[in-house]
Amino acid sequence: MGLDESREAIRAVDEQIAGLFVERMEAARDIAAYKQERELPVEDKQQEAQVLADRGALVEDDELRPFYLEFLQHTMDVSKSWQRYLMGEDAKASAGGCEDDDARAGASEQERKDVTGGLSA
Repeated sequence: MGLDESREAIRAVDEQIAGLFVERMEAARDIAAYKQERELPVEDKQQEAQVLADRGALVEDDELRPFYLEFLQHTMDVSKSWQRYLMGEDAKASAGGCEDDDARAGASEQERKDVTGGLSA
């Protein structure tokens, strides 16, 4: 498969991920409401550890598994940020700690690599 075909494959997967992301965040919205009604904290380290242990087993490739776990941890961090926002604990959702999305969108490739640790599609 050539570079263009590989990028097209990633684009198609990204479209699927976007839909699943919205679906996941809607479930997180329900969780935030539940926690707020019961005055529970957003963070539940025991639950996070269980999620990582359970979901890590879904990736059989030993090389890929730690990267999937990193991706999943980041996803949970975004979910917690969203829940805090919904519960009024954060004045503004921080989009992964980058408060200026417009500046980030206009960032150079090197700047994006600096922010993401060199990971790119």
